[in-house]
Amino acid sequence: MSLGLPLPGGVLFEPFVEERQRRFENTDQYPIAAQQTGRLSTAGALVQGPVWGSVRWQARAAYIRNDARADFNAYDQVAFDIGFPVEFGGFWASPRPWVLVPTAGFSRSHYDQPNLIIDPFVRRQDREWRAGAMLDIPVWQQVGIGIQVQYAVTNSNISNYDMNNLSVVFGPTVRF
Repeated sequence: MSLGLPLPGGVLFEPFVEERQRRFENTDQYPIAAQQTGRLSTAGALVQGPVWGSVRWQARAAYIRNDARADFNAYDQVAFDIGFPVEFGGFWASPRPWVLVPTAGFSRSHYDQPNLIIDPFVRRQDREWRAGAMLDIPVWQQVGIGIQVQYAVTNSNISNYDMNNLSVVFGPTVRF
């Protein structure tokens, strides 16, 4: 649930809350996946406004609580993201402008309990830095193609969870 509140200067403030019940099933490849089953609760706010011309800014801050069957999979997380959407005419005539959004973000996660199998004395703490860009290419009326590229680095106090990740996602988009 969210509520958009227009503020002076073309700024939009949108607080939100979201509840999800997540269910994981054990498989041969992931025999203990069901331990992650539980509720994911998110509360935060999105704020956006104009910068100059067709450039805008948007920022998102959120608190996330993940409850899981196994306490070593449960955590509290704080996340911050910022982006700068830029609208421009594309390389061919289209029904609306193309939108490029460079982004950056940070999150910090603190887990409830140590994982006895990995390190029985240390509760996991992760810090993730991410940077990327999204591109929305309109094709026909409200239909388009979206592309997102993101690079993320996770530093954990338990080296098993350190990670560098490059992700590329693309597919159809629909605006309504």
